[in-house]
Amino acid sequence: MNNRKIPRSSYIKIVIILILSNSLWISISFQKQDALYQETEVHTNLYAQIFREEINERINLMKIFQSQWVNDDNESKLYDYDRFLSLAPQFWDIYVGMLAISWINISGYIKWVYPVVETTPPLNISVVINEDGTINDGLYNAKESGNVSLRFTTNLIRGGIGYTAYYPLIWNNSITGFFAFVFRSSELIEEIVLGSPDLNDYSFSIFGNQTELYQFGEIFDLNSKHTVNYNLSFYDHSWQLYFCPISTNIRDASPLGNWQLLIFGILLPFITILAEIIILTQKRKTRKTVSEKKKLETQLKRSESDRLLILENLRENVIYYDNPDLSIKWANKAAKKAFSKIIDHSFKDERHWDILNQKCYKIWYGKSKGCIDCPVLKAFKTSKESRLIKKSLDGKIWSINAFPAFDKNNKIVGVVEVMIDITVQNKMEENLRHSQKMDAVGRLAGGIAHDFNNFLTVINGYCELILNQIEDENPIREDLQEVSHAGKQAAFLTQQLLKFSRKQIFQTQILDLNEIIANMNKMLTHLIGENVEYNSNLGFGEYKIEADPNQIEQIIMNLVINARDAMPKGGILTIETQNIFLDEDSATSYPFLVDPGMYVLIIISDTGIGMSEEIQEHIFEPFFTTKPQGKGTGLGLSTVFGIVKQSNGFITVHSELGKGTQLKVYLPQVNKPIVELKKEESILVGFEGHKTVLFVEDNDLILKYLKKILESNDLTVLIARDGIEAIEIFNENHDKIDLLITDIIMPRMSGIELINDHLLHIEPNLKVLLISGYSPDTIKIPEKIIQDGNFLQKPFTASQLIQKINYILRIKED
Repeated sequence: MNNRKIPRSSYIKIVIILILSNSLWISISFQKQDALYQETEVHTNLYAQIFREEINERINLMKIFQSQWVNDDNESKLYDYDRFLSLAPQFWDIYVGMLAISWINISGYIKWVYPVVETTPPLNISVVINEDGTINDGLYNAKESGNVSLRFTTNLIRGGIGYTAYYPLIWNNSITGFFAFVFRSSELIEEIVLGSPDLNDYSFSIFGNQTELYQFGEIFDLNSKHTVNYNLSFYDHSWQLYFCPISTNIRDASPLGNWQLLIFGILLPFITILAEIIILTQKRKTRKTVSEKKKLETQLKRSESDRLLILENLRENVIYYDNPDLSIKWANKAAKKAFSKIIDHSFKDERHWDILNQKCYKIWYGKSKGCIDCPVLKAFKTSKESRLIKKSLDGKIWSINAFPAFDKNNKIVGVVEVMIDITVQNKMEENLRHSQKMDAVGRLAGGIAHDFNNFLTVINGYCELILNQIEDENPIREDLQEVSHAGKQAAFLTQQLLKFSRKQIFQTQILDLNEIIANMNKMLTHLIGENVEYNSNLGFGEYKIEADPNQIEQIIMNLVINARDAMPKGGILTIETQNIFLDEDSATSYPFLVDPGMYVLIIISDTGIGMSEEIQEHIFEPFFTTKPQGKGTGLGLSTVFGIVKQSNGFITVHSELGKGTQLKVYLPQVNKPIVELKKEESILVGFEGHKTVLFVEDNDLILKYLKKILESNDLTVLIARDGIEAIEIFNENHDKIDLLITDIIMPRMSGIELINDHLLHIEPNLKVLLISGYSPDTIKIPEKIIQDGNFLQKPFTASQLIQKINYILRIKED
């Protein structure tokens, strides 16, 4: 019998499997610890909010008590002891943990206390100074601020730890005394704990003023990595909440508690399957944790909505029905006001908002019976939440949500209806979808323009070359001129597309808008014809903007032409200017994003045929036109839209069929001096001496055409088809090269990278000219290159190219 040794590879496999399984288990355990910590965070935040609500409820109780006390025209009743004894019992036993209600005069002496028990402090005792000789900061702060103030107390007279809330009594704008409510903290906390069975998985401690107020569950380390700390602030005090999972849950999440799993690491198939199960389980638990967090937050919001004071001040309409006959049992102020507007009641005085016990469908929709799709009836019938979007008689759109209310036995006792006005939201969503569509069309238009620019550079260039070489009498000259004319028209269309896509080069400067319009008035009068009355109402003062003057003129020209064409039988065309300030409220009233601030407003109005809402949704789209075929390209308003957007402004339109149209263009106002830009000098002379150009271009058509142009102007041309090849040629000839002309977007290396990262390190004073069919914004050309005149956008003519080379070689040398 042969003794066979176990192959070394088997040992290696076993070791690898054990290492992988161990690493996998530890990794999963860390995920479990993270999930456990997230669950603890959710519960900590939830109960912190519940604690804050409970404390605020007690403070709100004081506000109600105070408002009832001073709600009398007779000042003497402010000091009526019998009145105090009749009112105090109504509030004293509302909440667990309330020990006493006291009345303190303006000098700080206790005058009345309810209830009177053996441990009640003696009357006429000053509480201005504490027993340790310090000032009672709670009473002092209430007097100084005129608002509620809390004082933390470690030893209450009736035992335990708690706090005293002082509320000033204000009569005729003067403080006449104080009410003091004394609460025991532990009973408040116990009330919350007893109603929360899911706390069994946690231990927690609450500290106030570095004193432990309450401890629940196991003793735990406050500084443990499993402990979540929350600073609960209310009024001028705060509590520190420490939540920690119970030790069993912490141990389950520890990798050391599951060492048996490592034994099974020797069986790879089982380990693989088990690992998959563990990972999927952990993912489900993580998703469950997130889901539970969202559910707890939703429950918290519903809990808050049950509070009377909050409900009364909500902007949403909240109505309560206790019967499927849809009689209104209760409604908050917003709902009463909204319903009263519908039934044409005076809604200035709340006493007139009487809608209780009336049928909602009769007031809201003018019907004699409930709606078939009524969400309230559906909630009564199914005991489930129901939602509906519906329009009211006044044209507003409402999101109507119905929530069933249950008693202790889980029996439905009523339905809470929450109505939210989503009219503006619906409009904003429509405008957002329209804006996204326009951006997508703009990107498409910009891409098309780039491709055409490359082709048009070659087409128009060769046309120019041939026309310069043939005689005037040549019979094909006229045909070539038609080709050249068509090429120029195509180039104009690509420029329009770039303007719409907001990718055109702007030469911006500080302008006076009124001056531009005034200079155009004579031309505009001739443009619109004799059958249209032209009015120019320009505002007084300066109307300064930062924009390209040519583009602003094009905005006005295009809008005026459209207004003229909308009045075939004549009418009135008006141009107005205004300086307008949009504050935050005004800016948010628009159905799209608008920055607050000063704007210069151009208003162009006509009394033409107007437009339907359907047409208004499409007027800024390229190639959309309502004019007869051959009468318009459909690029006029899309060009305006692109220029306005690129100038950081926005445009609105209002039109009605048969009544005319009004377009408003908002451009940001600037507070800078008006300075005209220096124009690039036109240099048409030849080159001095022999010049050598390194030309880098990956498009063979453009490469061949421009090489011919450059050589015909006595320039020596070195050719490279990408950046790598250009570096090799430059290294061999850098002392001969006078100018680098390079495309920007190329394979392997861009033109910007070629210049900045390579050639300028070899020759810092190298003169460069960048060319591209893309706009500067799209390919992110540095601003300095554009300002220095070192960029030429396709398509361009041979004369434009030679003029630009002259400018760079001659002006730059000077």
